[in-house]
This record gives sequence, C-alpha cells and structure tokens, in this order.
Amino acid sequence: MKDEKKINQGIASDRDTYVPSDEEFATAVSSDALPEAARKAIAGVRGEQKKARKISTTIRLSPEVIEFYKGRGKGWQGRIDKDLLDHVHHSKDG
Repeated sequence: MKDEKKINQGIASDRDTYVPSDEEFATAVSSDALPEAARKAIAGVRGEQKKARKISTTIRLSPEVIEFYKGRGKGWQGRIDKDLLDHVHHSKDG
C-alpha cells in the first residue's frame, strides 16, 4: 500500500500526466477503430521508404565549422548539406 501511495503521488505531481474525465473516458475510441496508418504512427512504425535521399557518411570538419552550424540550432547537419549542395550546383554552372 505504501508503494502505491508513492506511485500515485508521483503521478499527481507530474505536469505531463493527464487524467481524462469520466465523460472523456466514456467517449474514447479503441485504437482498433483508427485507420491503419494512424495505428502504425502511434506504434512508431515507419512507412515504406520510397528512395534513399541521403547517404550516411563520416567526415572531419574544423571545430569552427561545427561551432558555426551548431550555434544556429537544430538542423545544423541539414544546413551543412544544403550549403554543400549549393556549392556543387554553382560549381557546375561555372
């Protein structure tokens, strides 16, 4: 009983815990009623891959380059890829 009380206190103090009202619970729908794509999304199952868009590789970059891109936040690797692609496209034109 003591453990259950501790568990319930932990749940009650967790700001991310949501307890539905009786009305909400009564109108809840089983996940079986959801479309297959929604059930897979909830389960964390990825859909079929169309085509590999990028190739995984390892490169060494200067600390200044890493600082510059990481300093601008999330998505820094994508920004490096975009800048390199821009360079490739401009180099082909010249």
